[in-house]
This record gives sequence, C-alpha cells and structure tokens, in this order.
Amino acid sequence: MKKFSRAGIALFVVAAMAFASCVLETDKDSGNDISGIDFTSYNTDAGFYVDNPTTNRLIAYKGSLSNENLLGGIPAGAEYHGIKKNATLFNRTQAFPVILITEEQYNNNKGNLNALSQTPFTRIFVFYNHGNDNPARYLVSGKLGGRHTLLIQNPTGFDVEFRIDGPGGATLGYAAGQMLTTTLKLDDGDINIFPVFRFYNPVHGVVSTIFPKLPAGGAWFTPFAASGASPQQFTLNVKTALDSATERTLGAAWIIFRNQSTAAAGIEKGGTLITDTLGFNYIGTVAPNNERIISINMPSAGGNAFAATETEGGYKVGPAGYRVDVVDADGNTTFTLNTDMQYVVTITGDFQQNTLKATIDLQNATSVKIEDLLPEGN
Repeated sequence: MKKFSRAGIALFVVAAMAFASCVLETDKDSGNDISGIDFTSYNTDAGFYVDNPTTNRLIAYKGSLSNENLLGGIPAGAEYHGIKKNATLFNRTQAFPVILITEEQYNNNKGNLNALSQTPFTRIFVFYNHGNDNPARYLVSGKLGGRHTLLIQNPTGFDVEFRIDGPGGATLGYAAGQMLTTTLKLDDGDINIFPVFRFYNPVHGVVSTIFPKLPAGGAWFTPFAASGASPQQFTLNVKTALDSATERTLGAAWIIFRNQSTAAAGIEKGGTLITDTLGFNYIGTVAPNNERIISINMPSAGGNAFAATETEGGYKVGPAGYRVDVVDADGNTTFTLNTDMQYVVTITGDFQQNTLKATIDLQNATSVKIEDLLPEGN
C-alpha cells in the first residue's frame, strides 16, 4: 500500500480546507446563509410575503428578537419573498409586529440580539389569516438603511405604521403602542411621513386602519428633509399627530352581509370566493355567525387625500352553483358607497325553492363609529 509523506498529508489538508472555504463562499453567494438563517422563498407555503427593495439582506423575527421567534431571511432586492408558515409561529389568526434586522446587525449582536430592540432596521405590521390561502404582501421602504436618523416616540395606546408618499405608500416602520423610542436610519432625499393606526378587531373580524386628517381634509403628514452635507436627525412624536389632527377616518366603507336565508351562503366577487379574516368562506344562518363584514378601502392611490365615495359591485351570494347578484332597491348590481359608512346586505329566501335574493340597503346606511373601534383611552 502506498504511503503518504507528512508534507503530502499537509498539502491535502490545506487543499481540502480551501475547497470547503470555496463551497461555503459559493453557498453564501447563492443566497443560503452559512449561519443557519433560511433565505429560501416559500411561495407555496407562505405565512406572508415581503418585498425588500433595499440593498440589505434582512432577518425577520415575530414579535421579539429571540431565537424561538426567528421567521427567516429576506434577500436584498427580493420581490414577493415568501416567509415560511412555521406551524408553531403561524397557529392562529392574529396581528403581530415583525422585526427586521440586517445581516450585519445579526452578526455583530448574536450574543445579545435584544440590544437591537430600539434600533432595528425596521418593523412592519403583519396580519396573518389562519386558513387563508392568499397571504398578505408587505412592502418595506427602499428609503431605509442610510445615514440620517428618524427617532420615533409613541407614548399613545395606538400601534402605528409610518408610510411615505401617501397614506397607502410603502412602510417606513412600525411602532407598537407605548413604545417610547424607535430609531430608524434613512437614505438621502426629502420625504413626507404619514402615520396610520393599525389594529385587528376580532369582534368585527377585520383589520382596521385609521388615518388622522388635516383640517383641509387630506391625511396628516410631516416632512423630513433627509439631505445636506451632515447627517440629519428628526424626531416624530405620534401624540403630536393625534393632537393636531382634527378628524380621523377609516378611509373605507363597510358592507355587512347578513344571512337570513335557509342555508349557509358564500360571498363571491369577480368569480372569486371571499375568505374572511378568520379563514372562513361561508356565512352561517344562526347569530352571531350569520354576519360577515367586508372593508372597502378608499384612500386615493399615491396621494394624501381620501376619496369621498367609491363605486362598488359585482357581488354574488349563496351556495356554490346557486349564487345570485347583490342588488340595490332598483335592481342595480353596482352602487356608490360613502367613506366611513356601513351598509347592510340582507340575504333571504331558499335556493332550493329558487327564492334566494340579496339586497343592499343604501338609504339607511349608518356611520362607522371610529371611537368604538379604538383601544380604550384613545
């Protein structure tokens, strides 16, 4: 048997180590993190989707920066990146904050990730609908990660999202109620920051957004001049927005579907069956499970105003194969809805007897009382 010299063995070991190093670097370049963070996009088994237009690889945590709450990694420049629906972390319908940190922050703070609790890359508000096969998609702002500092103070009871370019724009960050300090880093460029208040209402089964309004009628915002030779720092106190905003709006209308027919009924729009926030498709016939609320959003795209009305329609209700159009008192299948108002669709009859019908009452619409939706004390 051929014997190898010590020198030959040493050369072999060096070559093997070099090969292993090459494999690891190649693995890293391909997007698979060598530290155990999973950057795979789970598009067929996603809890939610994230768009990351920044140049940073991000690592996501549910609620807090602890190992048991690790959701996975998001590559830089990713679009529609699917976060895996971990059975432990995605076990019920709920809203929760997702904390995003950069790979550099992670590597520099592995022994104490909680040191980043007030200085993450950003946070986003996520609503997970258990049993729904159409996960929500969230856009992280490409303005994040620069040399300027935005200091957010939130002594209110509201959970607040901060958006840019309008109340429906990309998410700059998120601060939970009573979170006294959050620091975000921003790129160069002047921006307008729109705070919007987000929460899940389990009584109504909807995720609600409340927009503070300016006296002139548009959404409340504050400008931030992130430019100049020196890094800029800006402090935004959420209470200031609330105190200076004379009104609040849902920027939406609600349609309550009330089933008084003889059988469970589904709600269909444009050929697609609507799933509610609890993951159910059908409305029952016994109270309180005989009602379903649909929220129709009305903030104008790309602007800071709110549409006063919205033309809506194309709904059908009933069991599969026996659905009928939702009509108004005049038989129209499209109708005009006003923001911050709620309308009732009453479903009656028996599909087996061909008497099923559904009518929306436009004349007796009532105001959505925002005060009833807010956390106590706000």
